[in-house]
Formats: sequence, C-alpha cells, structure tokens
Amino acid sequence: MARATHIFTVFVCLQLSSACYRAPVGSVVTKVTSGAPLIDLRAEDFADGRIVRIPTRWEFYWGRFLLPEDFRGALKPARDAGYAGMRPWTASSVSGQTFPGQGFATYRMLLRLPPDARYGFRIQQQLMAYRLYVDGELLIEAGRVGRSHAETLPERRQRNFYIAAGSDAKPIELLLHVSNHHMFRGGLRGVLVVGEAAALDLYAHRIVALDLALILFLAAVALYPL
Repeated sequence: MARATHIFTVFVCLQLSSACYRAPVGSVVTKVTSGAPLIDLRAEDFADGRIVRIPTRWEFYWGRFLLPEDFRGALKPARDAGYAGMRPWTASSVSGQTFPGQGFATYRMLLRLPPDARYGFRIQQQLMAYRLYVDGELLIEAGRVGRSHAETLPERRQRNFYIAAGSDAKPIELLLHVSNHHMFRGGLRGVLVVGEAAALDLYAHRIVALDLALILFLAAVALYPL
C-alpha cells in the first residue's frame, strides 16, 4: 500500500511539472484590419523567457488553397467563416450550415509582436496535413496536403518555426493550408505558442524531457507490478 501511494505521488508530481510548462494565454489586443483579424502581442514582455499561447483568430476559407498573393490586390477572397482557437472546423458554421469532417481549407491570421527580435513558434502535433506560409514564404510542411484522400498524406509531429520581427509596425501574416481525408473531424487542434527563439527552444526541450520521464515512469510501473 505504501509503495502504491509513493508511485501515485511521483505520477502526480510529473503531471504537475508538465503543467508548469504549459504556456499561459497572452495579453492580446484583437482588432480587425482590412477584414482580417489582427492579434496584437506587442504588450507582452518576452525578454524574461516568457512563452505565451496565442489566442488565435482565423479567417477561414473552405474548399480552397489560397496563396499569399491572393490577398495582395484590392479584391480579396470572401471568407467562409471566422472563428477563434485551434479546434475542428466541424465546430464552425455559416448561416446554420456546418462543415463536413473531411475536406481542405485555408486559415489566415495577422499577428503583431514586439519589434527587433527573433521569435520561435511551436505548433502542437496535428492529425492531418498542413503547410504554413509566413509573409508569403513557404516555411514548413507536415505531411502532404491535398484535395482528395489519394493526394493527402497526414503527419503527426510537433513543429517549430522561427521568424524575425523587424523595427516596423507591419503585421506578420500566417497562412495555413490544411487538409483532412483520414480522420473523423478535420481542423487545427491544440495550441500555438510563441516566445523569443532561445526561450522557445528551451521550452520545447523541457516538454520532451518531461514526456520522456513520464514514459519511463509508466514503463517502470509496468515492469515491476505492485
């Protein structure tokens, strides 16, 4: 009985340690500029190694893979929906009509960060395929996006990416192509966090270390039954 109590205590401590590295939601000012949601994080102090969870606000374009240049002209694409967070697109609706679990879409968001710094972002593992453009540049891909089951190859992996915020006040454009033809519900999941590049790397390494410690603990429990 004493050993069971000790094991339970260690398990709880590991879980609490992991929770300590869950990023808090950032202090954000949400605006709308040219029809697009703008997330303003310039009030955040990242200098002390702070990692924050971005309270995302997305433009959503169903059944289309739009490119950054599609938004450069005077005539911009009409969005199908706008919603907050990283959640399945089946949770969104337009005029009472919902989106099916399988399909593909474009997500778009504008973001402002404190100037003159290099930032790291971390996207939690997704259950589908996506590719990310930042300010018009294709930065990362996970799996292979496609318009059909045959074209799509999902990938489940945490991804980090890095950008430099200049001295101007120009917002950063994040544009995602997402496709799901394998899972029951499609759409982004989890959280998107940001911090200065070195702090983000440290945060990611600590998360991996805590996950590994938890796995080793559970393996030890399985090998040495009570």
